[in-house]
Amino acid sequence: MQRVPLGCVLVIGPSNYPLFLPGVQVLQALAAGNAVCWKPGRGGAEVARLFELEMAEAGLPPELLRVTDDSLETGRAVVAAGADKVFFTGSASAGRAVMRQLADAGTPSVMELSGCSSVIVMPGSDLARVTAAVVFGTRLNGSATCMAPRRILVMGDTKARRDALVRRLQDALATVDPVRLSDAAATQLRELTTEARTQGATLLGELSREQKPILLVNARPSMRIAQTDIFAPVLSVIDVTDDEDVAAAERLCPLALTVSIFGDEQKARRLARDIAVGTVVINDVIVPTADPRLPFGGRRASGFGVTRGAEGLLEMTAIRNVIARRGDGQRQYEETGESHTRLFDGLILAGHAGTWRQRWRGFKQMVQVAGTMKPKKREQHDGE
Repeated sequence: MQRVPLGCVLVIGPSNYPLFLPGVQVLQALAAGNAVCWKPGRGGAEVARLFELEMAEAGLPPELLRVTDDSLETGRAVVAAGADKVFFTGSASAGRAVMRQLADAGTPSVMELSGCSSVIVMPGSDLARVTAAVVFGTRLNGSATCMAPRRILVMGDTKARRDALVRRLQDALATVDPVRLSDAAATQLRELTTEARTQGATLLGELSREQKPILLVNARPSMRIAQTDIFAPVLSVIDVTDDEDVAAAERLCPLALTVSIFGDEQKARRLARDIAVGTVVINDVIVPTADPRLPFGGRRASGFGVTRGAEGLLEMTAIRNVIARRGDGQRQYEETGESHTRLFDGLILAGHAGTWRQRWRGFKQMVQVAGTMKPKKREQHDGE
């Protein structure tokens, strides 16, 4: 078995991390022996071209790396032009559009898509640590991070402790600078929060184009805001009772990228077994996932396949089996008959019978039949 280069790899990058995410994919594709076409995310063309120049100065042949512009039209064109494999990082909706384009040609892909990540707060967890982590994750990159916390699942605690956590979060999030939302994100946030409020959630904070972090308390896992990818600093606080309730809440959300669990490590590990996401972080958020040794990917609507790590490098290759037949034997071409049937009957009996006596009988049958199956003499032809 050989691992061989795919050929030409198309990397389609995101707008929120225009170098950090696709840059690793480009390097791994080149290291695996591929040529790469890199279509940057919106606003990422300049840094991608700088990367291209640096690689050329380092000695990379220019034909092995091509960087396009960052327009949507170019994105559709390079997908239509064809590649041996496509690596896409972006929103779930954009990923589905790319997959539809790839379907007719059967082009394989790795999809690193959106998240709606939850922070699970177990009984007895350190609320100060939870607060610091949530604030960091919300502030990071203007809250435009696929792993940013969007849901806070408070497990089985008293209302007083839940309220204490909410007060801590309010005070800490008030120090976070506002982020300017795009028209689409502002509209989406307004629609989702309005819908959640009509369903019983309480909004703590105000909506604005220059958006400060806001909280939705008394939210429920069934609300759309708890199941939707959105690049806006909004946190839905949801009460859950136990591990089973947490797992049910996670199943309701189609996005399954990451989860953070705060509490006793052993209990958190047990809970993690019931959560079908790509990565579970215990007593931290986001930061440990940056370890380049670790593969990263999502499940369900958050994508498939992985990037980074040894597994990410293998995604840049194909398996090629090369099988050589040695010797002159040609028994594999002979027609089968009664002897072959009895031979395999004995083999199955020897390997799977319920008693050792039956297995021994099967082994004897197999040896006896094999002894009667003489190989045919190889025919000689003129010139041999």
